[in-house]
Amino acid sequence: MVVAGCLAVTFGAYLFQGYGEGNWWSSNYAATLSIPTILMPIFVWFAFVPNRLEVTDRTIFIGFRFRVGHTLYWEDLNSWELGEGVFMMRFANHKTFPIFSGAYSSDQWSWFRNFLVLRFPERRARIWFGPWPYRWRR
Repeated sequence: MVVAGCLAVTFGAYLFQGYGEGNWWSSNYAATLSIPTILMPIFVWFAFVPNRLEVTDRTIFIGFRFRVGHTLYWEDLNSWELGEGVFMMRFANHKTFPIFSGAYSSDQWSWFRNFLVLRFPERRARIWFGPWPYRWRR
């Protein structure tokens, strides 16, 4: 979805500059657009896909390639939410952890989602403002 949005904005800019300003992009300029197109998935993989994600009844370990790993206790879970491709979790005294769900098989992700839905339904956030969750009061 994000890639489609980026491509739509790029195509819109191409048309605007071409028809509106008479400045059509050269083939070399268009080829340079492949650089962010290639780098974006690589960045997403290394930034939002943990190389270790271990879940037990009491803890979760989240280890990223270029960041320090965290062992967190489920009783400290403040909020969680399954978004469009990105899963968000916030623990007490920790930052929000975004995890790209597309890196896991549907069976693994379904198990993890069901684990949270069954054990922590009251902690599910409905809206996130950047890294900050908001839950409706019941």
